[in-house]
Amino acid sequence: MSSSKIDVVEVSGADVQMRRLALGMSQAQVARFLRAKQNSLSQWEGGSRKVPVEIVKALDELEEDADRLTRAIVDEHLKSETDVVTVKVLYRETVRDRVTSFGVTVPAPVHRMASARAAAALRLRGVRVKVEEVYAL
Repeated sequence: MSSSKIDVVEVSGADVQMRRLALGMSQAQVARFLRAKQNSLSQWEGGSRKVPVEIVKALDELEEDADRLTRAIVDEHLKSETDVVTVKVLYRETVRDRVTSFGVTVPAPVHRMASARAAAALRLRGVRVKVEEVYAL
């Protein structure tokens, strides 16, 4: 965001907040991920500042990665012939911890959220799921 005039898009602060919460991340975590100040994120979410287009694009990409990871986890476990599938959730919490799983790299909190969504989707399909917290994948 080094240009003197930053493009903005019409995204409400409530939308930014909803997207952040859907990713399972705190304001501090998203600010670190975006390399922005937490105060800026708070102002975007509160509606006192317009959201720069670069921020919206970064959130879009992160959401797409989270969706791809969720689908990959579900697809992999649907192939399983076992009575109970185990979805592994990484214990690390910091946004600096990057996790690569099924070819998708996301911050650790997003991996936790995608794993939880995958476990819920599997349960909805009648699959018995065990969630296991691990320290490494």
